[in-house]
Amino acid sequence: MRCLGAVVAIQPNILYGYALEAGIKELTTASLLMLVVALFADRLPGDGGRRAMLPAAVAVSGAFAAFSLGIAPWLGLLLVGLLVVSLVRGSGRRRTVLESSAMFALAAVVISLPGLVTAAKLASVAGAAIGGVVDLGLGNLAAPVSRWASAGVWITGDYRYPVAHAGTSHVFDTIVIGLAVVGVLCALLHRRWAIAVVGVMAPVALYYFVQHSTAWIQLKSFTITAAFALLLAFAGAAALQASKSRWLRPLGWLAALTVAAGVLYGNALIYHDTSLAPGARYHDLASIAKRYDGRGPALDPYFDEYAEYFLRGERATTLVDPANFRFDVRPGVPPPPGGQSFGWDLNQLLPSYLQSFPLIIQPRSPIASRPPSNYDLLERTRYFDVWRRDRPARAVIDHLPLSGLPHERSHAYCSAFLGNVRKAGPRVEVAYAQSSIDAVANPVSGTHPHYWTPLGPGTLATKGAGAVEVTVKLPRAARYGIWLQGSIGRPLTASLDGHRLSQIGYEERYPSQFLLLDDAALGAGTHTLRLVRGNGDLHPGSGDPPPETVGRTLGAIVFSAEGAGGDRVHVAPASRAAQMCAAPQGYEWMEILRPGAAPPDALPAKL
Repeated sequence: MRCLGAVVAIQPNILYGYALEAGIKELTTASLLMLVVALFADRLPGDGGRRAMLPAAVAVSGAFAAFSLGIAPWLGLLLVGLLVVSLVRGSGRRRTVLESSAMFALAAVVISLPGLVTAAKLASVAGAAIGGVVDLGLGNLAAPVSRWASAGVWITGDYRYPVAHAGTSHVFDTIVIGLAVVGVLCALLHRRWAIAVVGVMAPVALYYFVQHSTAWIQLKSFTITAAFALLLAFAGAAALQASKSRWLRPLGWLAALTVAAGVLYGNALIYHDTSLAPGARYHDLASIAKRYDGRGPALDPYFDEYAEYFLRGERATTLVDPANFRFDVRPGVPPPPGGQSFGWDLNQLLPSYLQSFPLIIQPRSPIASRPPSNYDLLERTRYFDVWRRDRPARAVIDHLPLSGLPHERSHAYCSAFLGNVRKAGPRVEVAYAQSSIDAVANPVSGTHPHYWTPLGPGTLATKGAGAVEVTVKLPRAARYGIWLQGSIGRPLTASLDGHRLSQIGYEERYPSQFLLLDDAALGAGTHTLRLVRGNGDLHPGSGDPPPETVGRTLGAIVFSAEGAGGDRVHVAPASRAAQMCAAPQGYEWMEILRPGAAPPDALPAKL
């Protein structure tokens, strides 16, 4: 019974799910608080010699280091309650209890000195929280998590979204709460003071957090309180199992197994649905970071929680936490849908801001614009492009963003461009970066299972096994890179015209980010691409999380001709500026360059 309780109580659903999302301090805090309770259950102040409380002092210091002042409601109530119990219980030896407690307190303070220094900096925030409410909003939650989750069973594949099995969870949580009450009452009856104090401390600490914080902080309190709720529930089940009644003994085991089944089933669902970090991509980024350490500051204009950590030696700026809280977008660029951007194209950034970065490290994408011509491509890996500013920003007199569509270069546009060229002088050069997108297929318009539902005009939410088939017409024979805008969980197998291309799996991405499916030599004409998603298995992350999450989506499929010059700059003399502006091919941008400022590998303009 104790073994089962120890295994299950430390993994309530909300804590397990949070740990899989890298919430390590809550897991550490719950574990160390459990250790503190176990040590005080073994001996209270006054039991044994003066040094008997040193192990508890080490555990308390560790718990404080894990959560700083945030641990005060649990740890403070626990220590005060146990001291009061020790004094009342040992009325004839209060001096021994006080001496033991003093030794414990001194050891705990000395070991905790580094944490206390840090906590002193947070004292003003903590003081404000006592009298008010700490409001950090929803954090990464789509909606507030119910207080029921603090009972230990909260059956859902992703705690950030409204739970799909609320009724079932409530049944299990009612059983947990009932068993916890039995556990506390039996602990009082049998004078098992540590369990009894936990039974009083846990709900009071939870009440404090609920009253003095909002959804994001409350979630953290639920993760820790849930471990105590399960501990008390197993104490209640153990009390029933130890009863002399032949009816209550099997009921104790039945209750314990029921709680364990609810917790472990919920965790199996979380394990199955959790989005895995794209390991190969991060290994690639880590190796790039080693090669360019100290050459920053670097820019990665995409949203990625971990990119700044890997690129810390380059002092990288990303959308998550930009340097100086700045991410300067050109005036007039429309805000992203929903207000949340997961990636800005370099064309959308203010030129002066972009030119402030000597290094650009960005995920590969068929729709990403080449940086201005004074940047050269240093390296291309499977996942990233590394660009370095090799010529000063003044080498580019004017940088004019475009979107790759020839018709956007209207007569009025070209007249203005030619006017700028004349102002710059007869010796300047004009340049462009050519768009390399040859064809785009929309999976929504292809054939797919009816239960793969559109999330928008060009994105499918995949669920379960199935396949999507699309046709695409290519304008010329070439070697094409085949790109998928989407986020892949369980493996996805791609085939073209009946021939298997590749299989990719567990490549999670945010919206607007692309995956390279494969490359192939293809002729001009119509081709059929088929993407097959198989059944889930025991692999973590092979389930189907809520469709609101970024995982498990298929978006635009882009065919991009390799060697089409998309990464090379095309240059012409100023005298041919009119021809360049009127040419039929699509451009990512056009530039006016100072004499001799063209890249060494520049190509003659195709006019």
